[in-house]
Amino acid sequence: MVLPRAKAEKLREKFKEGWGGVEVNLRGLLGHRRQFAKEPGPLDLFGGLLDYCIWLNEENKEHKITLLADRTDIYSGYLWKCVVPKKWFDTNRFLCLSDVFFLWEHTNFTEKDAVRYNLDSLERKVEYVRKLEGELVLLQKSSALVPGEPIWSTQEIYDLLTRKKGEEI
Repeated sequence: MVLPRAKAEKLREKFKEGWGGVEVNLRGLLGHRRQFAKEPGPLDLFGGLLDYCIWLNEENKEHKITLLADRTDIYSGYLWKCVVPKKWFDTNRFLCLSDVFFLWEHTNFTEKDAVRYNLDSLERKVEYVRKLEGELVLLQKSSALVPGEPIWSTQEIYDLLTRKKGEEI
């Protein structure tokens, strides 16, 4: 979904009130993401299900989100961490996508037990990579639910994904 900043901020406040997702009636425009992008961006690296989205045009008053219920039975998504072995990071801070590990778990955000279980499973994956490669550096993570303090900003992880990050000569 592509949201105007004002609507995204209102939704963020709504999600701070409780756990999980909410049921909504959504009115917008369904189309291929390239129809809505002003210029190519990080999403150009991904395909499949992410090729199509719902766009809420800020200027169209009929494009809106109407909250129907304060709770929903399922709201799924990913918990993830992007890590790199410290020895690699110390040697070369200009990483490529093939230099990092993306570790993830799919979860139902409406069920605290499912989130707890999947956070535990995510940490087991981190431990597995740590056993193989030694100390790890957390570059970025999916959300505040995932423990740890990433050292890269959101922009820096997008730069890695879009190959805009690298050593300048």
